[in-house]
Amino acid sequence: MDEYYKLAATYFKEFEHRSTFPGLKTSHWYLCLLSFSCFVYFAYQTFIGELPPSEKPYWLLFISEILFLGTCWHIGIYRFKHTVRTTSEESDLKPIERLNIAKRIRLEQLFNRPSWQFAEVVEEIAKLRKLEATYRSVIDQSLVEWLERVFNPKALAVLLTLVASALTWFINWISKSDSFSLTGLLNDPSKLQLLTAISMLIAVTVFAIVATYVGLWQLFSIMPLIISAVIPVLRSDYVILNYLIRDLIRCQTMAPQTPLMQEPTPQAPTQHTAQQTGSPIDGKAFSGLVYAALAIHTAYTAWQASKHRPPK
Repeated sequence: MDEYYKLAATYFKEFEHRSTFPGLKTSHWYLCLLSFSCFVYFAYQTFIGELPPSEKPYWLLFISEILFLGTCWHIGIYRFKHTVRTTSEESDLKPIERLNIAKRIRLEQLFNRPSWQFAEVVEEIAKLRKLEATYRSVIDQSLVEWLERVFNPKALAVLLTLVASALTWFINWISKSDSFSLTGLLNDPSKLQLLTAISMLIAVTVFAIVATYVGLWQLFSIMPLIISAVIPVLRSDYVILNYLIRDLIRCQTMAPQTPLMQEPTPQAPTQHTAQQTGSPIDGKAFSGLVYAALAIHTAYTAWQASKHRPPK
């Protein structure tokens, strides 16, 4: 398994090197930091600050979020162009195609296998990882694997189920109360307003939990990759091996198909060839005619001799 970790580290270093990021003194990072600071400030004013609802900066929060995502996207485009320029040759192909070809060639060199056998490598790595996880020491646990077990779709389903169960229990508890009356609730503006506020609070809480869950999951998925690229000392073997497996699957190609051998079509002999070589069927027929003629001649000669023989 250590050999696969070494190959993954070599491959990751070539295509996700920290030199592909813009320099710290470039405008990319200044704009990203400025937009993120504005986003945090407006988020605080919107959700925590004591401003009246009519003065909360919802639009400024939305605009700062779009600006922050745009600066992150700009940094990603810079990294992509730099990686294509340093790992592939100039050609008329699209940059993404050039990068895929360069990755496929490098993977073939590392594993000494053609690209249509990458799936076999993935299956072998998956089996070894399963055995490694089965017999791993208790103190040797990966933080990334632990986070994936916590932030996974099954955990989200359990969380939503608990929220729905709590809401159902609350509704049943209110309906069983002697002082509860649906007609009285609808006719009482104060109680109706309270119920509406509670419903909105529950809806906002559920939405905030789901949004936070998705955001943290995306953050915990991206940050290990960025940390492994920027700080090689903190590089995670689990992260770089997953990166290698994804590219092996992406660069897998179909096995070349061997062409079927076609039987040569027989050609009819020409008249000149037939006269020179002769046909085996015509030779047999001619021999049969000769033997039949000899037999008929012998029988005729014997019959004539028997007619001219003197009687005893």
